[in-house]
Amino acid sequence: MQQLKNILMNSSHVFKTDYIDYYLMHMLTDVAAWEKLKKLGIEAWITQKKKEGKIRNIGFSFHGNTEMFIQILDAYDWDFCQIQLNYMDTEIQAGMKGYHLAEEKGIPVIVMEPVKGGMLASLPTEIEEQLTKERAQASIASWALRFVGTLPNVKVILSGMSTPEQVKIT
Repeated sequence: MQQLKNILMNSSHVFKTDYIDYYLMHMLTDVAAWEKLKKLGIEAWITQKKKEGKIRNIGFSFHGNTEMFIQILDAYDWDFCQIQLNYMDTEIQAGMKGYHLAEEKGIPVIVMEPVKGGMLASLPTEIEEQLTKERAQASIASWALRFVGTLPNVKVILSGMSTPEQVKIT
C-alpha cells in the first residue's frame, strides 16, 4: 500500500502526467477484501486523491458472487466497475443481475471475458452452422462480442480471447 501511495504521489514523474483517468482496484472478490482495504486506509486515500484531482474515476474489478458484488457496489460511490459477462455466464459472478444493478445506479460497466477466454469463438459444429446460416459474414466470436455490445451500460469490452485467430473478424 505504501509503495502504491508513493507511486501516485509522484505520478507526474512516474507516469508523466498529473493525474490518472481510471484507477481500477483489481480483483475484489468479496466484502472482506473491501473491508481489508478500508482498514489499510484505501477508502480515505482514494477519496482524497479524487478531491485533489489526482484520480478522476475510481472503480473495481469483481470476481465473486452476485450478493458480494451488490454489497461492494453499495459500499462506495464508484465511477465504474469491471465484471465478467458473456452469454454463457449470465448467472455467475455479478451476472446480469449485477449488470442491471450497476445500470440502475448509473455506474458504467467494463466487461471482461465476453468470449469466455476464447471458448465462445469455437463452438460445436452444429451450433456454428446455425449461427453461420443466420449471419454468414459474422465470425463465431463476434456473436459473443455483440451480446455484451448491445447492453447500453457497457462502455468498454475487453475481448478475453486467447489466440490471434480468435480476434480475426471476417
